[in-house]
Amino acid sequence: MESKFAAVLKTSLRFKTSLVITGTILIILLAGSLTKANAGPVLFFSDLTSGPNTGWNQSSTQGAAVTIWGLNLGASDGTSSVNVGGVPIASNDPTYIAEWATTGVANGVARKMQRITFWLKSTMPSGAQNITVTTPAGTSNALPFTIRNGNIYFIAASGGNNSYNGKYNSFTSGSSGPWASLTYASPQTNSALVPGDIIYVRAGAYTTQINFTDSPTVGTASMPWALVGYPTEWPTFNSSLFTGTEVYWTFAKFKFTAGSNSMEPWGDHIRMVGNWMTGVTAGGEVGIIDFAGGTTGVGDQVYGNYFYGCGNNEYTHNIYINSQFGQLSYVDIGWNEFSNTVNSTSPPHGGIIDMRTANGGSPSNHIYIHDNFFHDSPDEPLYQSNEGGPVTYVYFYNNVMWNLTSPEAVLVIIQADSNSLYANNTLYQGVSATGPVYNINTSTAIVKNNLIYGYSGESAFTSVNGGGLNSQNDLYYNISPPSGSGVTISGTVTGNPLFVNTSTPDLHLQSGSAAINAGVSTSPTVTLDSDGLSRPQATAYDIGAYEYIILPSPPSSLR
Repeated sequence: MESKFAAVLKTSLRFKTSLVITGTILIILLAGSLTKANAGPVLFFSDLTSGPNTGWNQSSTQGAAVTIWGLNLGASDGTSSVNVGGVPIASNDPTYIAEWATTGVANGVARKMQRITFWLKSTMPSGAQNITVTTPAGTSNALPFTIRNGNIYFIAASGGNNSYNGKYNSFTSGSSGPWASLTYASPQTNSALVPGDIIYVRAGAYTTQINFTDSPTVGTASMPWALVGYPTEWPTFNSSLFTGTEVYWTFAKFKFTAGSNSMEPWGDHIRMVGNWMTGVTAGGEVGIIDFAGGTTGVGDQVYGNYFYGCGNNEYTHNIYINSQFGQLSYVDIGWNEFSNTVNSTSPPHGGIIDMRTANGGSPSNHIYIHDNFFHDSPDEPLYQSNEGGPVTYVYFYNNVMWNLTSPEAVLVIIQADSNSLYANNTLYQGVSATGPVYNINTSTAIVKNNLIYGYSGESAFTSVNGGGLNSQNDLYYNISPPSGSGVTISGTVTGNPLFVNTSTPDLHLQSGSAAINAGVSTSPTVTLDSDGLSRPQATAYDIGAYEYIILPSPPSSLR
């Protein structure tokens, strides 16, 4: 017989799915699912994917410092912990925790995520492991991480000396101390370095570009290189960080304030993670992160970077993917924030992210752009061009766009192939824009489950040169759905999406939103929402970047 407490629970909590199970077991199971759905920790990515569990300042118990990014990561009062290979570290452990749940763009953290930095412990087992975070609300998903051998070095603009051994983060005695110059991060300059080494850079202003050559800077999947900002410090750079060719390198947690491009990856499996670009406005046909050079670009990743006030004109992009000199494929661009971009061209256009195959280069393909936040900018988020050749297999999903004013296209400009997908994105347009939502020049773009809250009077679609649009289960509110020649439309929704807050913004859905359960499956490409929740949460995909959940915290007796 059902208890009174279970009855109260049923009437006080509303679910998207209908569950008819009785008894005390139901109460326990629901309590667990509620906390996980509402406030359970979620991890997105880490700066390092492998490293040693000893060697920090030559310690036999403390290893590499690792930073992870996610949501709902708990408090620093010891009630939460990070776990690697079955070994936990309490969130208030001063020996192994450098920062816990740091957030905010003032700290260089993109899209309202949280950041934890911790040191590996020698008791963590070697080999392939997982990183998880546990809070009172549950345990997160796992990030893969490998504990391996390797050296840890340090560079410090203040107090460093290139005659030191680089093995300590500050001078101790004799030759024991950090190097002084960033050039010592390159094996071309520093013969002490071998694949698998991790070099931490302390706060200070650095001006010398790192020069890499091909053969000495080739790491492997099991022994990658890493150049990383020191825990809780921001090394600042006023020009391009590196030139040359790199393979299996991570560049993380640098702050860039000038230069024609902050990072120019010329190689494979290069990871650019958690960097902070502010006011990088030099001219030229470049990107602040620029994929225009090199011979190949396979498996590169751009995660969690914060771009503020970057750009110059139509030729200066925040991210530029141009396979003029070599094929770019399987490039993953996720969890970044692009704010207040600069574009002096009149009228402004060119793309915050620009993709093209230029001058007969090898076609770029399999480009994933997801879970990014674009806002307060005069540029369109995506300019996809087939100039010189097609860009194929583009996947643009779970992105959030707010108050963009491009006269050419507010959401995307697409010259798309039929294998690309533009799905589950959210746009709120609270400012006037003369451009349409979609501007499509070629082929027929397939768009699904996109949530468009337009500015009154704005056009949804412009066809150029016979371009077409196939719109499936998109929501158009405050503007008319697309129509006319070349438009195929089905499952269209026109009701109010009922955002939580359009001025902060918080573009999650509220109860009664017309977007709830109104989408179609976009699996296997889109299986999570922008918060890392599985899709669907109920009977069908929700439209937009966020799945809807209305599961309040359970009563205190169930926690």
